[in-house]
Amino acid sequence: MTRASGKRLWGNTLESFGGGPGASESMVVAGTLNGAVIAFDAQTGAELWRAKVSSEVISAPVISGDSVMVTANDGRTHALAVSDGSQIWAVDRGVPMLSLRGNAAPIVSGNVVIVASANGSVSAFNLADGRPLWEQRVGVGEGRTDLERMIDVDGRMALLNGDLFVAGYESGAQALTLDGGRTLWSREMSSVAGLAAGTEAVFVAATDGSVWALDRRSGGALWKSEILLHRMLSNPVLMGDFVVVGDLEGQLHWLKRGDGEIAARSKLGGAGFGEGLVIVDDVLYVQNQDGSVGAFRLRQ
Repeated sequence: MTRASGKRLWGNTLESFGGGPGASESMVVAGTLNGAVIAFDAQTGAELWRAKVSSEVISAPVISGDSVMVTANDGRTHALAVSDGSQIWAVDRGVPMLSLRGNAAPIVSGNVVIVASANGSVSAFNLADGRPLWEQRVGVGEGRTDLERMIDVDGRMALLNGDLFVAGYESGAQALTLDGGRTLWSREMSSVAGLAAGTEAVFVAATDGSVWALDRRSGGALWKSEILLHRMLSNPVLMGDFVVVGDLEGQLHWLKRGDGEIAARSKLGGAGFGEGLVIVDDVLYVQNQDGSVGAFRLRQ
């Protein structure tokens, strides 16, 4: 689609579409539920290559330089060559007996790949060869049953000024240094959708539908909004002076960054958004689970 009007430029039908797409200026990459990763020309939609990975792909691939990073649902992360989809390296983080259905998309910064796992850890690898650099536990599973011990890190992570911010299901929110993975602060909470990081605050969409603003440097609570409790919120994104989240009924909510009060609402379709919110050049692009796609800009 064109960014300006949403006019369709090309389309392809994928059997068992799973995760993505991930995109660069020249390529669009999607994953499927049968473990295929397929690359298309961004201008024409022509298929460039397809590759097979270890398991179904239900998160967006990430294109960085000469590599396409793909996280499979069995806990393996694959680095594929942009040129032909051949595997450069793979690492296996494993998955526990019981976990949430979902995977956080990797983050690439320079020659470092950040990968979150269903066992409550975040790991850094060398982009070129997959060499492990560090690993940090975000949470430790507690309880008598597999259900009680679930501590997945599935939501969107954020990287800002050399600091990495993550939040997991029953495993808390945490700030780490990109260099070495040292913990800067941690706070007890639960999130499936993840967070967004701004200069002064980190905004977390919690599992119960509350939205938190945490001080970026200390993790202290600046405010907590419970207006959207139990509404299965999307990943939060930052747009001007607002933090935006979507809910299970297709509503988008603009909350003031300063105090969490709702400033505006808009509706798109009738289904939830998952992690379907992204900001590009001050425009909010959203896709919900009934296939509706929309673009929003703040009024001047």
